[in-house]
Amino acid sequence: MTPVEPTRSKRAGLGLRAWDRDKACPGLTLLTTMCTDSTVCLIALGGELVHTWCMPYPPLSGYLTDRGTLVYNGSIEGSTPRNGGVVLEVDWAGEVIWEVRHPDHHDDGIRLSNGNPLLLCLAEIPCESGQEDSRRQYADYLVEMTTDGRTVWEWRSWEHLEPGELANSLVELANGAVMLGFRLTSKMVIVQRAGGVVVSTVCPPIANAQRLWNGNTLTNEGATGRLFEMTEAGEIVWEYINPYFCRPTARAQTNAILRAYRYPADQIANAMPSTE
Repeated sequence: MTPVEPTRSKRAGLGLRAWDRDKACPGLTLLTTMCTDSTVCLIALGGELVHTWCMPYPPLSGYLTDRGTLVYNGSIEGSTPRNGGVVLEVDWAGEVIWEVRHPDHHDDGIRLSNGNPLLLCLAEIPCESGQEDSRRQYADYLVEMTTDGRTVWEWRSWEHLEPGELANSLVELANGAVMLGFRLTSKMVIVQRAGGVVVSTVCPPIANAQRLWNGNTLTNEGATGRLFEMTEAGEIVWEYINPYFCRPTARAQTNAILRAYRYPADQIANAMPSTE
């Protein structure tokens, strides 16, 4: 007799689950799974694997830059308790362009428009003398570095926000400000880099979401490994379940996706090496 598959998502089906060819936004989708094989995948709308990057460190997240390179956040031993420690940029073939390490780095790091990496970091806040509560408190801070590892700017969240609010995502805005996502408190904060002033807060989407160029929204549920695309009217026009599972642990077997992004075909074409 065939045994029953114990993982519910595998029983329900994996890979492409729905695709409206007329309404789905054309392009390729980059997904970074939380498995330990350190592979970043680029898939077509039909679910076919188009390209992979085999990275040197266990994954956190990755994204493609405008110039077609991959910025990747990885985990190394001895980093912050929330994992991390290294950010690097690689070309289409996986050749490293630059790599920076920081023991406090966690979750996310990006390449700024000036070429410098910006890292999300975590630090223990020392208790003030006379405080009765001696429990450890941690808070985030931002570190801008050069690609050779020199720190050129820092912003400490505990000087502006409550220490318990921990971020897990970063993005640079067109005006040079930085937006941080706080998953546990359902908030996003925009920081003006000149002076480090918090200028506004807005509500964030689920694990991550992306407004696509045809008006649809690509949403990543995160822990379930489910990606889906919806029209502005709320109609699901594309759905994909991550078929890449981590090795089973004592608690679970997961296909979680930390980040996923859709890219137009011409941006992917610019990233690919010339065949001439």
